[in-house]
Amino acid sequence: MSDVTKEAPIRGRLQGLLLPRDIKPWTGSGSGASYTEQEPVPGLRTVGRDASAGVVAAGTPTGTLALETRCQHAGIPGQLDHGMTVAVRRAGEGSYIGWEPSGTISGWEAATFSAASAESQFDAATLTDDTVVTVGIQGSDIVAWRRDPDTGVKSGPVTVYTGDRPVAWPCLCVIKSEVYCVAWRRTMRGTAAVPNYYLSVWRESSDGASWSEVQDYANMDDDTIAVSPGWTGGGSLTAGRIRAAYRGGEVVVFAHLQMDRGVATPGEADYIRQWAGPGLVSRLDTVATMQGATLGWALPDV
Repeated sequence: MSDVTKEAPIRGRLQGLLLPRDIKPWTGSGSGASYTEQEPVPGLRTVGRDASAGVVAAGTPTGTLALETRCQHAGIPGQLDHGMTVAVRRAGEGSYIGWEPSGTISGWEAATFSAASAESQFDAATLTDDTVVTVGIQGSDIVAWRRDPDTGVKSGPVTVYTGDRPVAWPCLCVIKSEVYCVAWRRTMRGTAAVPNYYLSVWRESSDGASWSEVQDYANMDDDTIAVSPGWTGGGSLTAGRIRAAYRGGEVVVFAHLQMDRGVATPGEADYIRQWAGPGLVSRLDTVATMQGATLGWALPDV
């Protein structure tokens, strides 16, 4: 835009629009019409001082209003710190566009609950067909449930493991079309006085009708000797929550550990240990053990 009044201003100001050459046609994306540089180009609406006319949008938006959501972090709806957050994407798109704290929830559906059965230490996974698989400790066993995405009917519990070797903190990992369960289990040589726990792996079959063991000792670390926090054995590690994920031909597994230092203050410290491997039917390699400064409840996730 150029001021053409120079040094002899008149009432108001005159401005001219300089048009470059060559004049080339321009097609607005999705506009359905062609324009040239000599014609008005759609832009922000500007209303003349003495007129009420303006440029307005025309046409029908394309796309879909259907949204898909996934729980990114469980918690109380609307709570900013440690509240529930959800990831959202438009139906048919490959990427989620972020997450925001949810202020309203239409309702919750319990995957499973039975105080009489002493159920605890749950994990859940959603399959590609939206089937929800839940795993947890029931009494001294590992059990699993399934929720049908079409009917909402839940089936189970199906026994993943039952036996005389204590288990703790089961975790689900979906590898392509297969569902695996990873959990701490006391070794054959472990005793009540001197327990020793390793990672064991089971695989689901027949659409959740049964589970079979695929690894008894998935890791080689022999320093995890308890599953109850505060076990008094200076320098020993106590097993905690496990989380695992698969992508691009590799599995990564994280576990929360606590160490009893054998001293009064601070008596215990948090650790996170990481393993990795090509799958869960072969031995996992230890990647790193990361120490925290104080005792807490580190909850690794991936």
